[in-house]
Amino acid sequence: MGAGVGRHRLAPAAPEVADAIHARARVAARVAGLILMIGFAATFARQLIAFRDPFVPISEDVDLLLSTDWGTAWRWASALAVAAVVSFALAGPGRGLRRVSWEIGLAAVVALGVFPALSGHAASGDPRWLSQTASVAHVWGAGLWIGGLGMLVATLGLARSTLTGDGSTVHRLTLAFSPVALAGVALLLPSGSIASLQHLEGPTDLWTTAWGRWLSVKLLVVLGVLALGAWNWRVATARTAADSGPDRASAASRLRRTASVELVLAHLALLATALLTRTNPG
Repeated sequence: MGAGVGRHRLAPAAPEVADAIHARARVAARVAGLILMIGFAATFARQLIAFRDPFVPISEDVDLLLSTDWGTAWRWASALAVAAVVSFALAGPGRGLRRVSWEIGLAAVVALGVFPALSGHAASGDPRWLSQTASVAHVWGAGLWIGGLGMLVATLGLARSTLTGDGSTVHRLTLAFSPVALAGVALLLPSGSIASLQHLEGPTDLWTTAWGRWLSVKLLVVLGVLALGAWNWRVATARTAADSGPDRASAASRLRRTASVELVLAHLALLATALLTRTNPG
């Protein structure tokens, strides 16, 4: 999703480095696609081991898993993941198949955002439709915000190396990313709140249960990310427009550093989320 943000939002905002942004977006999409396939295989193996009956052939376990709704979700998700990897491998500059492949890959990635809602805690939420809707919105929000932020950091570094820190380019890039970040946050906050309220019986669960403690850690990190993101949006970005000459270049450099810190904190929040999915909410 971050590669899509780079292609459709950041590149048009900086025509002078658009080709280089497209190239970085292609590399990011291809690398992410390969990591996605490795993660899919590892996750399937882990879940298969959890269901494994040592007294029957493993082929029977596989047949049982793939004949359930859970298995149906896995088949669709695997097909989408393969479609994304192949599409991004074919994607490139120009028109025709190489350009269409970009859009097919991005569509597959967006559709993959539904998968966690069908195979995780959301599938047992009450009401189920609300829990699963919130899960999908949460994944999409994280993809837009964190994925897009990763491409922004890479692009700001490109602007520095190509344009020797020209603050005007940095300003245009951050302005182009701001609506994407706001959309991601708008999806993340309410969807995360819904999921938390469904799994918490009371405020004391935040420190008396394992799931609640991991949620508390995640919330603290997210608050830090939000605060830093708000600073970048309202203060650091404005300074790249207000300053001039060396001051503008310095402001642009500071923005790149704070955006990098925001990205690191965002990935810590992702790690806390991963630990939450491996912890029983009960």
